[in-house]
Amino acid sequence: MTFFKWLAGIAAGVVVLALVLALVAAWLFDADAIKAEIEARVKSETGLVLSIDGDLSPFFFPGLGVKVGHTELHNPPGFADRNLAEFETLTLRVKLYPLLAGTVAPDLVAVEGLNVHLARSASGGNNFDRMLTAGNGDGEPPSALLALGRLELSEATLTYVDLASGERLRVTDLDFHVGPLSARRFAPLAARFRFSDPARNVEGHASVGAELSADPAQQTFRAQSLAAEVTFRGPDLPGGGFQIDASADARFDTSGRLLSLLDLELAGTAPGIIESPIGVRIPRATVDLIAGTASLERFALTIAGLDIGGDLAASELGKDPTLKGRVTVASFSPAELMARLGRPLPDTLNAELPDDARLESSVAGNLHGVTLGPLALTLGRVRADGRLHLGFSPGWPVTTAMRIEMPPITAGGPLQLTLSGSGRAAEQARYQADELELTLGPLTARGDIKLDASGDKLSYRASLTLPRFDARALLGYLGLPAPRTGDPMAFTRVEAVAAVAGGRTDLVLDPLTLKLDDTRISGSLSVTEMSSPGRAVDFELRADALDVGRYLPLDSDGSKDQVSAAAPLGILRPLNLNGRLSLAKLVVGDVVMDDVQLVARSRDGRLELQTGSVSSLSTSSARVATSGSLAPPAP
Repeated sequence: MTFFKWLAGIAAGVVVLALVLALVAAWLFDADAIKAEIEARVKSETGLVLSIDGDLSPFFFPGLGVKVGHTELHNPPGFADRNLAEFETLTLRVKLYPLLAGTVAPDLVAVEGLNVHLARSASGGNNFDRMLTAGNGDGEPPSALLALGRLELSEATLTYVDLASGERLRVTDLDFHVGPLSARRFAPLAARFRFSDPARNVEGHASVGAELSADPAQQTFRAQSLAAEVTFRGPDLPGGGFQIDASADARFDTSGRLLSLLDLELAGTAPGIIESPIGVRIPRATVDLIAGTASLERFALTIAGLDIGGDLAASELGKDPTLKGRVTVASFSPAELMARLGRPLPDTLNAELPDDARLESSVAGNLHGVTLGPLALTLGRVRADGRLHLGFSPGWPVTTAMRIEMPPITAGGPLQLTLSGSGRAAEQARYQADELELTLGPLTARGDIKLDASGDKLSYRASLTLPRFDARALLGYLGLPAPRTGDPMAFTRVEAVAAVAGGRTDLVLDPLTLKLDDTRISGSLSVTEMSSPGRAVDFELRADALDVGRYLPLDSDGSKDQVSAAAPLGILRPLNLNGRLSLAKLVVGDVVMDDVQLVARSRDGRLELQTGSVSSLSTSSARVATSGSLAPPAP
């Protein structure tokens, strides 16, 4: 019992001594002198003006510390009058007992009502540049930051304004709690805040949780069980908004400014675009802040049922960042992909599309755009390779240069088609392509197209020009036999110009101008129910002169075969055909007819050809010929 009385007396003496020391320290505490010294030190280190308007109040329990009242850090010259930073109260506290032993052990740093206003001037300077290297010529944070105790921020606000671009970001209601930090154990970290981007009409909120440790000797932070949730909302976002969840383990080396993320996983949804979840898994990601580089190793992205993998590396971060790498898309079904995107294809097209498609491509990009290529796309027996560039400037310009290899129509070799051109995307799934060029053997097609997929129905408008080509050579390239005609040069000079409009099941060529050897044809043609075998074809065409004998097939002895001449008409029988062909002059052998009207109707397998009228009839051995070239239709 005597021992406990003796121990209690010592404890009481220590408490009395501590109280006496606290009273003496408070009596000797000169708040004004300390304020002046702190303000002068900030001025010498950063060149910025610090104003401590509030009180400096020391306290001695539960630890030794000081509470600082309202304080303002003014902007450097050249920026607005608004302060760079300010706070209502700052509490700094160290543990008492280690202090008695001569060791400073930080216990708490708490800030209430912190407001930080970051700004970038029109000339490119930042109001916080001087803070980045304060106290250290090499810009590295002092190792003492790693030895902080608990750090608490309450109701903080962060604003960033770029006066050059007009961009403005705002973070509000920021609460942040972490600590005490230690190299021996992990401490809880929790943060939450709201954010807004007025220029993009987007707002949202985020929360972060983790277990954090700090090693002052190694100058490293480590985080385990890191979990974050971010929600975006805005009237211009698909579905009104989306959410992203993330988890990872992390390590940050403050001396080398190196951030490493292990087993990073991201999951989210994009309602209105893709109904299925989106997931990303990255075994290892690194960011080197000194070198300005970053890398993603063996990442795996799942989106709309697609499995996308690869490696990416970025450089020049913070300056003019660039991206390089390679991506692959594993085998997928195009029909199932379009259905998941809410754009199901017609059953007839689904039946023709192969179930196996895949993609491999190099990737290169910067702030101005991204390039896929050289890329290799496989769609069943069709293979495409080339380059695709997407720009990030207004209109999202797209440039394409592709070579497509298709299986042969007959027993010949594979067919090669090239496609090149430029275009631009518009709002709400609209696209416009200019200067398109498509080449298939001797055939070259040029034009432009405006595509609208914003509604339930796909629609497009285009202009098409087919410069003169040899149709016989095209058939030979396709592995098909050329027709045996009375004139061996028939079908060797073909060209066309047309304005095109349509959708998924209809096609309209109006106006249409076609030059077939010496015959010039103009008018309009439309096709509806294209996915049906009995598709409907309507036309109203006018021709200047046509010599039928040039195109009649020849029999084995070289004479014109009148029976086989009607055989190609069998192609028209399944169609719902309704049209009229007006000829200024029609030559059939030695018979010449003027102002001929031919009417064609086909329905339910029955084909009718009628001669509407003939203004004059004569006999002549002369062949009618015309000349001239085509010009594109007026816009």
